[in-house]
Formats: sequence, C-alpha cells, structure tokens
Amino acid sequence: MRFLLLAFVLLNQLGHLQAQTLTGKWSGYFSPSNDPENRIFTYEMDIIEQPNEQLIISTYSKQNNNFSAKAIASGLFTKNSKLVSIIESRFENVKMTQNLQACLMTNYLMYKNIRGHEIIEGTYTSINSITKKDCGGGQVYLEKDIAIVKFTNLTPQTTTSVSKIAPKIVVTKAISKVNTKTVTVAVSNTSKLKEVAKVNSKPSQTVQINNTTPNKEEVALEVVPEELMIHNTNETDSIIKIKQGNSFQTIPWVLVGRENKLVKKINTTSNKLSIDLYDNGTIDNDTIIVYDNKQLLVNKKRLSYKAIHIDLNFSNTQTEHEVIIVAHNMGTVPPNTALLVLKDGVTRQEFYITSTNKMNAKLLIQYTPPNLTN
Repeated sequence: MRFLLLAFVLLNQLGHLQAQTLTGKWSGYFSPSNDPENRIFTYEMDIIEQPNEQLIISTYSKQNNNFSAKAIASGLFTKNSKLVSIIESRFENVKMTQNLQACLMTNYLMYKNIRGHEIIEGTYTSINSITKKDCGGGQVYLEKDIAIVKFTNLTPQTTTSVSKIAPKIVVTKAISKVNTKTVTVAVSNTSKLKEVAKVNSKPSQTVQINNTTPNKEEVALEVVPEELMIHNTNETDSIIKIKQGNSFQTIPWVLVGRENKLVKKINTTSNKLSIDLYDNGTIDNDTIIVYDNKQLLVNKKRLSYKAIHIDLNFSNTQTEHEVIIVAHNMGTVPPNTALLVLKDGVTRQEFYITSTNKMNAKLLIQYTPPNLTN
C-alpha cells in the first residue's frame, strides 16, 4: 500500500511538472476547412519552451505519398490564458505532387490538460510560401506523446534484522531532438532529475540540460514576432496582433482561435438592414458576443425573448458586412443557440444560429447598389 501511494504521489508530481511546459513531441493532424477531397494531413511538432514562454519549434506535415514538409516555426505560450500561437517562418524541405502547394501555417491553439492527457487544438490560417497568397485555413489537433512508465527495484538494503527493498520509479520520455541527439529524462524517487542522453548508440552518459543554452541557429529563432503578442488572459477578451503588409491589425482571439462557420452568404440591394437575435427555445442564460468586420458590436449580452437589435448600413465604399456571432457561454443547455431574423426592407429571413467554444457562426452580407444591378 505504501509503495502504491508513493507511486501515485510521484506520478502526480510528474504530471504537474509536465503540465507547466510545452517542451516535447506533439502528434496529430490538421484538416483544411474547404478541401473538396476532405483530406487530413499528419501534423507533428517538436517544441522547446524557453523561460520567457517563447517557443522554438520544428513542424512536420505529411499526406500519404502526396506531400511532406518540414518547417521552422516560433511561437508564444501564454500560460494564464492557455493560448498558444505558432507561426511557421520557412520550409527546410518540401516534397509534393503538382496539384498541391506549400503553405506556411499560423496556428491559434488552446492548451488543455485532461487528467494528465495534454492537448493543444484550434484553428490555422496559411499563405503560399512563394506567392504569399492566402491558402485558406482549417482545424488543428495535437496530443503530447505519453511517457512510458517502468517499475523496477533497487539493490536490496539489509539491516541486522530484516531486508528492505526500496521502490524505484523510472519514467523515460523523449523530450526533444537537437542535432540528431535523442534526449531522455529519467525520474526516480530521489529529489533530483537525472538527464540521460543517448548519442549514436554509444553508452549512456549523464548530462546536464536544465540550463542548456540553444545553439546560434536556435537563438535566432527565440525572438517572437510582434504579431504573436497576446493581451489579457480570458479567451473571449484576449486580442492578438497579426501582421498584414507593413502594418499590424488587432483581432480578437476568438475570431482566429475558433472556426468561423459560414451560415449564409446574403446579397442585398438595400442600403440598410437590421438583425434581431432571440434565444431559440428555452431561456437558459446563453450570452453572445457579436463582431462586425472584426469590430465589437455586442458584448456579452443575454439571449431572451426580447431581441438583441443590430442596424447595419451600406454605401458605395462600405459594401460588405461580415457578422460573426460568438458564444460567450453556452447557458445551462449547450450549445449556444439563437434565432436570427434579418430584414432589409424588402425581405425577411430567419436563420437558426449555433455557436460553441470551438465554433462561431458567420453571416456574410454583400451590398450591390441598385444602379449596378441593371
């Protein structure tokens, strides 16, 4: 019983230790949202987290024999909010068939630790590595490789009256690859961590890696691009700076960290329209946030039988409104659902809106002046 209790305590301490860092190997996939073939790409990352929460990363992508690529990336892990931003900066090598293109990804992810099972998931956008044109976006899901646990015994320690065997727990896990060296960590019931490196099948050597300084190439990657700066610690309040040309645009995290599912694309010739949002069904304290062209329009308002009313105007220079409904919470009966009524003076349309902590609902409304419709 004492042995089991000790094992439980040590493993819990190890799980707590691992939860504080993203360092390690992550495996999973990414899937493009608008791919007619519904392809899924294998996606892996080797992450080294720096003391200032910056990340040095190598990513690996593969899709059967059609596509494979290795990219260098940098990122930022904001531990208070669990938000993870990762930008691929360049490819080291790419192999692909003619019907595919090499696109560098920007990932907007959320870290989760579910009973010791570590996950980062969210969305991505991408641009062609050569032409810099938009390649679209999709979903990303990665899991941290699980440690292999071995139970062994130390050499018996005898006393004058009875022999006692001291239990030992060894947890071995590859945490990174640097210059083809596989680095492993051994954790025992002593108070210190012992690091063991296996190099080219030579006998194991004890090395100190806690304060290892990255090589010159890695140091150059430590600087986090300004577009990864995240402010605030709540997901629905956090904002991120994204570089567009020579300037930076400030965008709410929930618009890039969640999928924006298109509900309807609407064309209108009216220069004014209105939107009313009601709770769809039982009033269960659903609250929503609404953005128009990425600008905050409605902030954390409760859906009920009384409408949340929005007016939108168009002109020759303002011809499009991208309205995104975000679930601030999902009430007592998930998911967050709403009835949206749109009126443009000519027609009345109703849409049932669903949003979750992973998916927003988007309406794209385009205006064509009457004199251009003839």
